[in-house]
Amino acid sequence: MKCWRSRADLSVGHLEVVNDRDAQIRANGEWINIVESKWYDDIHPNPKYPQILQLSQLIEHALLLHDTSGNFPKRVYVTLLTPQYFKNKEGPFSERDYQEKFNKYKSDTIVLKSD
Repeated sequence: MKCWRSRADLSVGHLEVVNDRDAQIRANGEWINIVESKWYDDIHPNPKYPQILQLSQLIEHALLLHDTSGNFPKRVYVTLLTPQYFKNKEGPFSERDYQEKFNKYKSDTIVLKSD
C-alpha cells in the first residue's frame, strides 16, 4: 500500500496528500505526529471490527505511514489532545475509556499489541 486513509483529527509533520485519493496521506520525511482530540466523546470500536479500538488503530496507522519508496519516518508521534481535567479525572465527563487505555498502553506495550 502506498498511502493510508487518515481518520485522525489532525496530522502534522512530513506528510503529503495523495493525489486523486479522498483523505489519504503518506509520510515523506523525518517525523510525523497524528493527533486525536477528545472532548465529550470517548474512544469507540471500529464498526467493521468491533474488537479494534479507535486509539490502537490510530497508533497502528501512524506506525505504518511511509513514503512511496517504503521508507518510514524516524520519529512517529501519536498525541491524545484532551482537557487536563480528564487526565486528572475531575468533572462530570472525567470517566472515559481513553484515559484507561492511554495509561495501559504507556505501562504495558503488550496491551497495545493485543488491542
